[in-house]
Amino acid sequence: MQNFEKILTKKSTTVFLLLLIMSVGFYVRFDNLSYWYQHKDNFFFASYSLPATINIDSYYYLDIAGDLLHGDMQKFDDQRCFPAGSVRQSSAPLLSVLLAGLSFLLDFPLEWVAVILPPFLGILLVIPTYFLGYTLAINTKMPWGRKRTISPVEAKIAGFCAAFFAVLSPVYIERSSLGWCDTDILNVTFLTSCILFALRSYTGQAKNEQVRFLALFGLAFLLFVWWWDQAVGPVMVLSGGVLLLLLLMTFYENRRRFLSYLPVLAVILFGMIIWKGEFLVTIHHSILNTLKYVMGAESNSVFPPLAEFVLEQVGISFQAVAIRVGGSIFNYTISIIGLVFLALISWKKSIFLLPLIALSILSFEVSRLNIFVAPLCGLGLGFVAVALFKSGYLPDRGKLVFLAFFILFFSWFPIVEAQKYNFILPALDPSLYEAMGDLAEDTPEDSVIWSSWGHGHPLVFYSKRKTISDGVFHPSSLLYISFFPLATDNFRLSANWIQFYTVNGQNGLAKIFKVLTGATDDWGQGGPRLQELLGAGVEVSKNILKEKYQKTPAEIEELLAFLFPVDCPPVYLFLDYKLVGEKWYFLGKWDLANRSGPPPYTMLPVYSFEQSGKDMITGRGKTGNFMVNLNNGEGRFNTTPLSFIDINYELGGKLHERVYPWRKKGHVLYLVQNDEKKVQFGVLADHQTASSVLLKLFFEKKFDQEYILPVKSQLPLYLICKVVGEKYF
Repeated sequence: MQNFEKILTKKSTTVFLLLLIMSVGFYVRFDNLSYWYQHKDNFFFASYSLPATINIDSYYYLDIAGDLLHGDMQKFDDQRCFPAGSVRQSSAPLLSVLLAGLSFLLDFPLEWVAVILPPFLGILLVIPTYFLGYTLAINTKMPWGRKRTISPVEAKIAGFCAAFFAVLSPVYIERSSLGWCDTDILNVTFLTSCILFALRSYTGQAKNEQVRFLALFGLAFLLFVWWWDQAVGPVMVLSGGVLLLLLLMTFYENRRRFLSYLPVLAVILFGMIIWKGEFLVTIHHSILNTLKYVMGAESNSVFPPLAEFVLEQVGISFQAVAIRVGGSIFNYTISIIGLVFLALISWKKSIFLLPLIALSILSFEVSRLNIFVAPLCGLGLGFVAVALFKSGYLPDRGKLVFLAFFILFFSWFPIVEAQKYNFILPALDPSLYEAMGDLAEDTPEDSVIWSSWGHGHPLVFYSKRKTISDGVFHPSSLLYISFFPLATDNFRLSANWIQFYTVNGQNGLAKIFKVLTGATDDWGQGGPRLQELLGAGVEVSKNILKEKYQKTPAEIEELLAFLFPVDCPPVYLFLDYKLVGEKWYFLGKWDLANRSGPPPYTMLPVYSFEQSGKDMITGRGKTGNFMVNLNNGEGRFNTTPLSFIDINYELGGKLHERVYPWRKKGHVLYLVQNDEKKVQFGVLADHQTASSVLLKLFFEKKFDQEYILPVKSQLPLYLICKVVGEKYF
């Protein structure tokens, strides 16, 4: 035992064990590369030369990285949130700078850098978690044992265990594995580092040590602000909360030390004012908006809370959190016990964990925040390990055996759970990225691509065309604007709506609402009235404006030119299987006057199916299985009986249709199989959703040659159409 303690006190041993832990963490994040190459069609495109990233947000940072590489970084971005555009931040996101720099130095395509980089950055959590575990444990007095104070060796054990279990947290492995490239890969590391440096400043004995760690806190804080560029408000709250805890405790215990902090604080504040001065003025708005977004509390809005439509904003159960964070309910529960015990015997140190604890509580409502629980889980298990290690129930020779067993036992669950993430597919089929790239060749340079908000980032990156919404700009109102022309059953209204917004944007909506209702933000009345005019067309709208709104001939001329503009850039619909599976109908059919969703409807995506004999089709949907008899149109979804009025299915390149005219009401089934791409997709819908423009275009191939024309398709993966609205000359 003495030899073990002697070995563990060496710095070389510490470095070796940290590298070993990081190696294990790297392996479980990188081992799915073999699966990628076994299923190339699911992960690569451009003749298998380029990989698709797992998540969509990667392409936001890749787009800016591309601009940096080409020396084309503009202050104003006219390709996002069109037609208004957006003002870029004064400094490029740190992740984009890193991607561009590595791509330039290594001469690798940006996509490859984005795929390979996350495991290297994800394992960096090991370092601050180890030192945080060590600092929390060192000199803490246990309520048992012959030597009650935790020794440096025992504190190292706590730190190593904490780092090991934190880096093995399944949800953190998922968010920092091969191909998952966004700010999550370092968000936890930066916050943990801020907590570590604040705690070390608090526990430091010498003045130089205290000030030095406060300066390191400032550096970590500024890097955190630069890194999490889309959430500066939350960074200020979290890191500021850590700093506030340090200052309050220091002010209460040692006023002289508090005064020594002031020069460093002044430097940090000065740096923030120079760098983010404009943002600091409105920081309270940013924080409130972020909180509303996270909690789904959008009061006084005509539209539904956005959190309902963003998967990572959805709340999950205790069991789900426990498995995602700890690998099992048992692991998670034991870690909580360890944290509670640590707080009871060392509350002054533990109080610095409050920001992480607050995020862990909030993570039950917002699943994305589960990653911030990883270091807490590691710390809890690490402290349990050292508490049992230090107990008087184990002989010295048995302590090492126990420690080995503890590590193997508690690491088994998260590793097994994390292996499930090896088979996660990219958010979009790689062929869609290839199609987006083709848009750069097939469409005019000033074109606008109308699609789902979730497609905005890769569309901008690959097509270099303008988009309406994306992962940054997607308030509920904009989702309604995007999805309404897809949910309506009127091709003329769809095309005219798209044209009107493309030319006039949000300001145009406010202007026409003012004309039609007297208020610029009256969606309840203004939305339906605008839709009435756009759906009626030029000639009928002329009469409506005259008779219903009592407009003069001159006013009518001006309004018609505004409603049906001549100068509209080319607009293309980019429709795909992913969009069809979203809640486009619910949002597009939102009742503006009553602030409620549409009447109950059926719109269930189908991901696989097969024909059994000549008369039976069976398949699997998102929420269950279905079967249908082609002879009589009778079937069921799970245990629910269904009657069909129309079945369209494409097998072997041939389109088949079965109609059951004796039924006036019923469901519609669309199924498409692409033999070349080996993909199947379909929709089980009711009559009202089947009448929508989207489903008519995507499955029935019913185009209105006057308003929406097909350009290119590879169904059921994607369909590209050109939109032509009416124009008033």
